Amino acid sequence: MGRGFPWVRVAVLGGFLTASGLVLWRSDLDVLGQWLAVTGISVAALVGWVGRGISQWRSGSNTAVAARIAPAAADLATAVQRTWSREAVHRGLSTPLPIAVRVRSADPRIAAHPAQWGAEVSTPEATPSEAGLTGTAADILAVYGRVRTGRLVIIGEPGGGKTGAAILLLLALSDSPRADGRIPVWLSLASWNPVISTVGQWMVTQLVTIYGTPATVARTLVEDGRILPILDGLDEIPRGLRSTAMDGLHALGAAPLVLTCRTSDYKDAVANKILAAAAVVEVVPIDAATAAVYLARSGSADPGHWAPVLTALHAPASNPVQEALRSPLMLSLARTVYQAPGSDPGELTSYTAAVEIEDRLLDGLIPAVYGHDPADTTPAQARRWLAFFADHQAILGPGAIAWWRLPLCLRPRQRRIIAGLGRGLPAGLGTTVLCLILAPWWLALIAGAGVALAVTIAARSTSVAPATPSQWSWPARPDLARGLKSGRRPGLVVGIVAVLPWLAAAVADWFTYQDFATLAGNLAFSLAIALGSGALAAVAFGLTTAFSRQQRDAVTPLSAFRTDTSAVLLVGLGTGLVTGLLVGVVVGVAIIATRADPAAINTPTILVAASFLVGAVAVMATCWFALRLAAAPTYSLAVALLAHGDVLPRRPLRFLEDAYQRGVMRQAGMAYEFRHARLAERLATRVPD
Repeated sequence: MGRGFPWVRVAVLGGFLTASGLVLWRSDLDVLGQWLAVTGISVAALVGWVGRGISQWRSGSNTAVAARIAPAAADLATAVQRTWSREAVHRGLSTPLPIAVRVRSADPRIAAHPAQWGAEVSTPEATPSEAGLTGTAADILAVYGRVRTGRLVIIGEPGGGKTGAAILLLLALSDSPRADGRIPVWLSLASWNPVISTVGQWMVTQLVTIYGTPATVARTLVEDGRILPILDGLDEIPRGLRSTAMDGLHALGAAPLVLTCRTSDYKDAVANKILAAAAVVEVVPIDAATAAVYLARSGSADPGHWAPVLTALHAPASNPVQEALRSPLMLSLARTVYQAPGSDPGELTSYTAAVEIEDRLLDGLIPAVYGHDPADTTPAQARRWLAFFADHQAILGPGAIAWWRLPLCLRPRQRRIIAGLGRGLPAGLGTTVLCLILAPWWLALIAGAGVALAVTIAARSTSVAPATPSQWSWPARPDLARGLKSGRRPGLVVGIVAVLPWLAAAVADWFTYQDFATLAGNLAFSLAIALGSGALAAVAFGLTTAFSRQQRDAVTPLSAFRTDTSAVLLVGLGTGLVTGLLVGVVVGVAIIATRADPAAINTPTILVAASFLVGAVAVMATCWFALRLAAAPTYSLAVALLAHGDVLPRRPLRFLEDAYQRGVMRQAGMAYEFRHARLAERLATRVPD
């Protein structure tokens, strides 16, 4: 890990050159020479000092950065483990009766030779099956342990259990940390556009948007190889982009990864070049006997409920029931659709093709879980609202339902208005605050309104991506101390840059007028500027860092929304009040320092002005944070516009969470996903592009 960039040295050099330019402008070359003589700093020495700092940054190590990243990495590992432990229980991967899924070595023509991924083989002709890549999903860690490179591909048929096996592997890896310190993290490939970003850049974005990891921490973890990506769904990348995606995965070299994909799609993806040093296993379709045991034991104790289906499963001749119920997806759907005592699963035996049974189970999920009582959401309402999310997955994800991206579903004109307000209102407030110090209140209001209107109109022509949910929390005392400590460097930089022009002017006046009283006053004023601006920057940056932290608890869409909402007040108003207080103090000190006659100082007036600045800056900071950095305000405005036409419920997040509890949706960090891509395809009313 490289040393931190020497911003302080660069700022000192820049400030020194700026001050020298001001001295030259205020005086002449002789005065500039005296200035250099007085400071005792030569330009060459200063440039050399900065050069050494840059050299150390490029070649050295920075223990301070490592100390800051280590706690965040531990928090991320905890958040991932808690998030997917919760999801594994919800998906029935561990309780009450998990489906027995098995894996085995895949076709050797699509896998790297066992010698590449570390298996001990006796002959060059050895096949992957000889390396022992066979087992159950429950003991997938043992299978993965035989792959010394840590590069494993899990393939299978749609709904066959690939994702479930990968989740169990992630949890097992979380419970048994790797020697290299890599953190297993679940990432859905459906959201990756390999034309726009490299796999590393995309991973950074996903850590920020799915797990709420601070951007600097996410970038460092990825660049330093601290992430073990569990990449789900290569087949969900558009077919035309898969070749580029494979090029991106090849560029990772021999870095450990876990990848899932449908069998046919993976064969096409590696038709020209296999994934180096990667073992490939496939999920074995569930046999009829295992399916029969699962259905008989997963519901009620009534042996007759599933009798016709069990008879078909035990039949010696192949039939549509056996073909349809070979995947965990269809088995779990069958259990859900026919869980009511009055339902008749025997109707499945009347269909003449497996695809008809699959469609019946997919279509039967919504009526089976909605409309149980008059106050419940009706199946028709649920289908209409779910169809909206299925139709807009490409915008909201893609491949997921990121609630904070809901404004992108608005009409272009509505999006432009929201984008304009997000920039115009903070700009107008800032202008008003500034003008209130220098002009009458009525003129300040006119100026603020004018700037707000102008910026709003100008910003309407720009394309603005919705803000990612802000993951903030009240810092503990050590976090607050570390945050304020991290603000020292920005404060020093700002203080130096702010004071040098004033200091240069003071020294220039001294060389010109030789007036010690004036010099003392100018130096006092310069010191006040340095201390005030430096403290302002240090506290603002430090508080922002202290409040910004990786969540340790399970990351869910609801927790992300609540945290983002509270951040508007917690961070916007809190940081704004502290910043405003410092601004008021600086202004008060500046007023006092520039008054020649102490008796002329009107203390009440100064206090009123300072208090006004405190409140104004606080309101401005809160508004800026709410409209530019938080996701909840723009999301709420989009909901109000979309719900007006009944295309969405009035509380979409509550509806999606309810759908999650009913088994229609799943969660992946801060976003929702449909239970399976086939369910989304079945619900969609639009033909995909």
